[in-house]
Amino acid sequence: MKNHVLMIDDDRQVMSVYETALRKRQFEVTRFSGEACVDDALRFLGESANQVDVIVADIMMPPGETLRDRDTDEGMRTGVVLLEMLKTSHPSLPLLVLTNVQQEDILGQIRRVVPHAKVLHKPYCPPFELAEEIAGCLRPKAPQAKKES
Repeated sequence: MKNHVLMIDDDRQVMSVYETALRKRQFEVTRFSGEACVDDALRFLGESANQVDVIVADIMMPPGETLRDRDTDEGMRTGVVLLEMLKTSHPSLPLLVLTNVQQEDILGQIRRVVPHAKVLHKPYCPPFELAEEIAGCLRPKAPQAKKES
């Protein structure tokens, strides 16, 4: 069975490049783009969360109806609010951030909300690097050796 990647980003054109590359590497991809990407992705997760293995999300996106009343700073930090929701509602799903955001205050918010999430920067992240990061999230973790007392 293929690993299933959920991609959430309002930029259809850029994400189609990443989606194509992931499919070539045998990932199953569900992508939500455009104005309603957050609403559509949350609806999909509500119905199919058990089918998703990893989530890749942008930060600057329209908040949609779901996050309209949340503090998204007019879309500048929609992804931060979304990641916070996903961390609570789906704590076992690995989260990757793929974004153009360079503002240190917003990047700091991401690190506080999901400290272990990898942040990759568009357009500097080539599609093969995203595929490698996703594969790394899905590899079983080596068991930790127990310390003797």
